[in-house]
Amino acid sequence: MTKTDDLLQIRNLSVALETKKVLHDIDLTLGVGQTLVLLGPNGAGKSTLANTIAGIDRYQLTQGEINFCGQVINDWSLTRRAQAGLMMTWQNPPSLPGVLTSNFLRQAYEKTGQEKLTIFEFQQKLNKFCEQLHLPITMMSRDFGVGFSGGEKKKLELLQLLLLRPQVAIVDELDAGLDTDAVKLVSQNLRAFQKETQAGLIIITHTAQILAHWPIDDVLVLYQGHIAATGGQELIARIQKDGYSWLKEEDD
Repeated sequence: MTKTDDLLQIRNLSVALETKKVLHDIDLTLGVGQTLVLLGPNGAGKSTLANTIAGIDRYQLTQGEINFCGQVINDWSLTRRAQAGLMMTWQNPPSLPGVLTSNFLRQAYEKTGQEKLTIFEFQQKLNKFCEQLHLPITMMSRDFGVGFSGGEKKKLELLQLLLLRPQVAIVDELDAGLDTDAVKLVSQNLRAFQKETQAGLIIITHTAQILAHWPIDDVLVLYQGHIAATGGQELIARIQKDGYSWLKEEDD
């Protein structure tokens, strides 16, 4: 069982993708209001871990358990995890031709058991978030993601998070492709959301720009599917200065 202040515990987790073992013996804990940063070079297994926690079914959990709010969720579907308050933003957000953005968001909102709102009240909520994130309100009447810029797609991911208010959010490279001002805006909104809700956040990032002035509880570095290093802000600083070459040296 998890402690009462633990939202997520992962113990001895190993994962395969198409028979190839990708993650090995992963352990992590995320408490209420905590921020865990997940770093590592390309191909280290960061997105595999995120997808496994979220419940993407092509990732095969071969060992260990995922405990969310006191319940083992190994066999839970993606939908059930989302309804329970577990969310992942996409590293590469999809486009859905023929699906209006506002309709998609309303369906997601209702399926995750949020407060009942009239159509007008829901639209007002969307308008508020669009204003916060400097998104044109007209996006809500366009097909989901179709013709959106990379930055608009990333902000739309954050809008979904603000709307659905998960207990645990896995933020997979939300800052990728954003300019400095947009990263600052995204960071401010995400941090304000966490302060308000006390959600647990797992942040995957390459640049660490999104983490400026952010209190970090734990940093995990993945390398070749293993947790190769753990620490705090000092570990982020080391990677920004030296990259990941020292991980290979320590592995030899």
